[in-house]
Amino acid sequence: LLFRWQIDPVMIALVLFSWMPYARLINSTVSQLKTAEFVQAAESIGASHGRILFRHLLPNAITSAVVLAARDVGGLVIMASAFIFIGIGGNVVWGIILVTARDYVIGIGGNPLRYWWTFVPVT
Repeated sequence: LLFRWQIDPVMIALVLFSWMPYARLINSTVSQLKTAEFVQAAESIGASHGRILFRHLLPNAITSAVVLAARDVGGLVIMASAFIFIGIGGNVVWGIILVTARDYVIGIGGNPLRYWWTFVPVT
């Protein structure tokens, strides 16, 4: 299992098209932090721009990006499983579970206002 590990192309596509909010968030946070007192103090003692960036600005900007990433993980999993469910993508487990669960829904099909009964087979 460890040697056959690969990233699904659907997840790669979702990650490639979801980086923009993170860039905007980090850019705005760094722009706000540039005028903070601790950055001015670091500049006054002669710290280089690289040191200020990597030791002061980025650690403070990353925290909000981590919160945004924690919020977005669930949405990416749901979106990937939806793509697998409609047939776009590889064999992600969530999509396969949704496709097989479709056979166990009992009720009046096509009417979203009626109750649906779900039969869960015990194995």
